Amino acid sequence: MNLTEQALGITNVSFKDENTIILELSNKRFISIPLDDFPEITVLSNEEKEDFQIIDDEYLSFVEMDEIYSLKELIGLQIRLKQSPATSETHTSFIA
Repeated sequence: MNLTEQALGITNVSFKDENTIILELSNKRFISIPLDDFPEITVLSNEEKEDFQIIDDEYLSFVEMDEIYSLKELIGLQIRLKQSPATSETHTSFIA
């Protein structure tokens, strides 16, 4: 069963500290996620971190950033590979 079949979504976002984001999910669970793989979020000020948008219960965006993060990406079901300096391509893969 995948996230869509379970109708799992993001209902709220908070930060435990500068390196940990906490997602509240529609099933009333909380997921604490280290931001090691999302350094662009860690550089946001506390005020900028609080200025977020939840889109369609499945995506998270911060007003000060162009990036949109999927729930799958944040919880590790989707692996985002960093852009290679030798090419302009970014590759994304999914864990089955």
